[in-house]
Amino acid sequence: MKRHIGKLFVLLSAVGFTASAMAAEELRFSWWGGNPRHEATLKVIKMFEEKNPGVTIKGEYGGFNGYQDRLTTQIGGNSEPDIMQLNWAWITNYSKDGNGFYDLNKSRNMLKLSDFSAEEVRMGMVKGKLNALSAGFTARIFIWNRDALAKAGVKMPASWDELSRSARLSMPRTTRKAGCSTAKITTCCC
Repeated sequence: MKRHIGKLFVLLSAVGFTASAMAAEELRFSWWGGNPRHEATLKVIKMFEEKNPGVTIKGEYGGFNGYQDRLTTQIGGNSEPDIMQLNWAWITNYSKDGNGFYDLNKSRNMLKLSDFSAEEVRMGMVKGKLNALSAGFTARIFIWNRDALAKAGVKMPASWDELSRSARLSMPRTTRKAGCSTAKITTCCC
């Protein structure tokens, strides 16, 4: 969480310097998440505002469901927030040529890019323009129900291929989910 807060502060600072150059008084910042993320982000916003008098950040936050639809509508209607959380895969949906978002390279001297790995910076690049910086990463995990697998007579998968096979083997043998609900890896529920 500390790394997340630090990176958010760097991002807000970059936008804040840009906003102060444009004489903006209020910036809108949109994100999704649960209460811990909301509380941490609001804390960073308060810290930023204390260090940047005259610039206020209006938080617009909620759950993940509907976030992309709302953001797409805002961008299409030219009413998008000044700062927004995006899923990495969405960046090129909104900025196919790198011109859909502000090029953070223009504020590179104000950013502490040393806080980001070269890979993190590269992931925010679109056609040579730095459109985004990561505030953090998440990962999907699998949780195995060993008892359900054993009841189904299926050994613990050790590869993606075995995981796919275990779904086909376990479902007819038990009413409990043991493996994947389908052979698609993205819909695992074990």
